[in-house]
Amino acid sequence: MVMVNIRRFFSLGTAFAVLALFETIQLRPTAVVMAAVGALLLVAGIVKVFFKAAPDLSKKERLAYRLALAAVPLFLIWSALAFELLVERALARQALGLLVAALTALFFESMVMYEKNPSVFKGYSLENLGGYTATLAIFLGVSALLGMRLLLGLNIAFVAALFILLISLLTHSIFWFSGLRGSSASVTVWVVALLGFELFLVFNILPLYFMASGAILTVCWYVGVMLSRTQLLNLMTKKILYRHLGFGGALLAVLLLTAEWL
Repeated sequence: MVMVNIRRFFSLGTAFAVLALFETIQLRPTAVVMAAVGALLLVAGIVKVFFKAAPDLSKKERLAYRLALAAVPLFLIWSALAFELLVERALARQALGLLVAALTALFFESMVMYEKNPSVFKGYSLENLGGYTATLAIFLGVSALLGMRLLLGLNIAFVAALFILLISLLTHSIFWFSGLRGSSASVTVWVVALLGFELFLVFNILPLYFMASGAILTVCWYVGVMLSRTQLLNLMTKKILYRHLGFGGALLAVLLLTAEWL
């Protein structure tokens, strides 16, 4: 009973802290840097206090473990904070803040439960939760980068560097949750980041609405990561390959046909 109450308090506290960051931006949009620093301190503090790497791990493995845990919620919050600056309707900004707060709290609560009792999680539930959260972070982050590049004329090298950081760390997290921690996984992370970077440069010059470009890049990333993960786990079959390519192709077709061109 005590553990249930502690977990509930932890989840509510995390959600309210994230909501406070979004309310700060609502009241004072120029405080986005302060909110981003607050998100970094919040996530770093939670990871340091609640998640202890196994003592038998090397220093490099402990760093990879903490990066995998921190990257998903941190980039989700950062991406949503940046995306919020591009959203005009107050109700939509409020809904985004509530969604991100709930997902962040759910992610950390699930990770705490997994650390205490891994048998609670059946099948690929942990990978699924991390994957869905990371996918939302990719969409929000890529859309925000493209939108701010368009509206503010940000330097393309700076924006591209942020994109590579976003893609590589979130891909690393998904692979880590799936138990992929060898050199092959590390090389694949950079291959995915490089291919994503090339697509990013292409969509940066296409006359597409930034959210449409963000959605298309997110679909490409998701399909690429899922196929890479399946291949690294030696689970690839023709059925899985065709299913992912068919799903991704159908989504891309819908997005391209319905996208708003500038």
